[in-house]
Amino acid sequence: MPQKGRPRLALESPASLQLSERAIAPGPCVLGPILRLQGPIPGAAQPAPLACRPDQLQLRWPAGLPLDIDPPGWCGHAGAADWILQVPLEQLLLAAERRGLALNLVVDLDAKSGQRLAATAGTHRLIEALADLCQQAERGLTAGWLSLEPELLDRLVDVLLVHSAEAAPRQDRGWRHVIEALVRMERGLAEELSLADLSKATGVSPRALQMAFRRHLDKRPLQSLRELRLARLRRLLLQEGRSGNLAEAQERCGLPGNGTTARHYGERYGEKPSQTRA
Repeated sequence: MPQKGRPRLALESPASLQLSERAIAPGPCVLGPILRLQGPIPGAAQPAPLACRPDQLQLRWPAGLPLDIDPPGWCGHAGAADWILQVPLEQLLLAAERRGLALNLVVDLDAKSGQRLAATAGTHRLIEALADLCQQAERGLTAGWLSLEPELLDRLVDVLLVHSAEAAPRQDRGWRHVIEALVRMERGLAEELSLADLSKATGVSPRALQMAFRRHLDKRPLQSLRELRLARLRRLLLQEGRSGNLAEAQERCGLPGNGTTARHYGERYGEKPSQTRA
């Protein structure tokens, strides 16, 4: 009898952190609640085409320095030995805003070319965190991965702030509205939040808020809300495993317990919520 479920990768990590062979890139790929880590492509000798989504920041590096950072919407090539880490902008902004620093992240997110980060003390600390993350991925240590995600985000914020030190805080009101809306989302993931609720929290019209999200994240506010909820759901499922209740976890994240949630979760993480709990 053929094996049920999706095909597995050769990467030695638990099923809850593996993607199927339908991953965008052919190398081993691991997904935590927030971060997507793509390993080197086995047997590849030539650089491979690579694109960064408009709502993400991307890090590329071989086994050590140098470390390249790609802005949202960047298109280029990844080296055959490169590791690639994709960071959702929503999570990066929230990590910075918890320290009251989101407006200071003035790195040019509209740039068309990648940027090589200087070898500062902060960059070396970030490299160390990235090396730990790669080891967790290779060993399949789920608990270690979950604890490293927030730490790595904080170190990335530190590095970006150093590169932003000589620039003034962003004065774009739409940028501030995006941050304010994300903070409201994070505080109310279990609530029934609507676009009108987010509009009220930011003090602008629904249309203005939608335009701000479209400009800076290339998505609608409620799409970002869904992404934050799915990340929270994945974290809960990875932490609780089979001991947790899937319906209760979905309710705690403000997600409906129906096929729509399973479909969105599968599109984001390459597996069903029930498979994450296995």
